[in-house]
Amino acid sequence: AWRTAMNETEPPVAIQNWLWRAVNCVAALYFAAAAYVQLNDPDPVVWVPLYAAPSLLCVAVVVRPETAMSILWNTLSLVHVTVCALGALYVGMMGYRKGSLSPLEAEEGREFAGLLLVVLWLSLCTARSRWHGCIGTSENNTIGNCLNIAKAALELVICRFSI
Repeated sequence: AWRTAMNETEPPVAIQNWLWRAVNCVAALYFAAAAYVQLNDPDPVVWVPLYAAPSLLCVAVVVRPETAMSILWNTLSLVHVTVCALGALYVGMMGYRKGSLSPLEAEEGREFAGLLLVVLWLSLCTARSRWHGCIGTSENNTIGNCLNIAKAALELVICRFSI
């Protein structure tokens, strides 16, 4: 049961799908908590939807994983990723001008890191839906590649801009 045509050590698709649902459940809870915390922010009208949208998109993946392959889900994800990427660019430029992009010290740094996290997570979800669940394959190691990108981005934010 644990053998596949591609790789004998790769877990079956059912386990990959269960794992993907569990990870999306954790992401949905994280983004929901981030949206809730933003209620105390001076501008919650901006930040609550920016975190609530990925939470709802993750809930859709948890309930029905094939939803991530729909045109509606991909369109919503693409629009949200675009808005968050532009927001990260704007916040990053503002933080750079002030000389404060460290997420540990400055508000702009935390906002930048949050927007970057949304962009990376929704990009990962979109990429996985397009590759139809190639989590463990050597050809398309989607999670590994995205984690490497996230790690590099966080190192850039924390190390480079905290000097």
